[in-house]
Amino acid sequence: MTNTTDDSGSARSDEPSEPDELREQVEQTREELGETVAQLADKADKADKADEADLKKQVRDKLDAVHTEVQETAAQTAQAVREHTPQPVQDAAAKVAATSRSKPAAVIAAVVAAVAAVTTTVLRRRKNGKDQR
Repeated sequence: MTNTTDDSGSARSDEPSEPDELREQVEQTREELGETVAQLADKADKADKADEADLKKQVRDKLDAVHTEVQETAAQTAQAVREHTPQPVQDAAAKVAATSRSKPAAVIAAVVAAVAAVTTTVLRRRKNGKDQR
């Protein structure tokens, strides 16, 4: 049992002398501990949310920077292609683009035909390659 003095200077005991008093003190300590744990959890949750918000901002900023860089690179590449593409090829590309806008079904049919031709060629080469083994 620990003895201390109160404000008046008289000795008092910090430890209860009765089992009921001891139970009450244990219950009060549990409540205080529960409140302390709740406060610590709240602080940790707020810190986690702040860290998460900071991380989201960093990711957003990085994504914006990469997006801008990609756009700039695409524009530079397109300009370089335009500068190095012969005029007849540019004219033909413009004609194909205009046709594709005005007749999308014709473009789709041409693409399907081209894919079919390539597929047929690849399959024939594979078959001929297997027959030669």
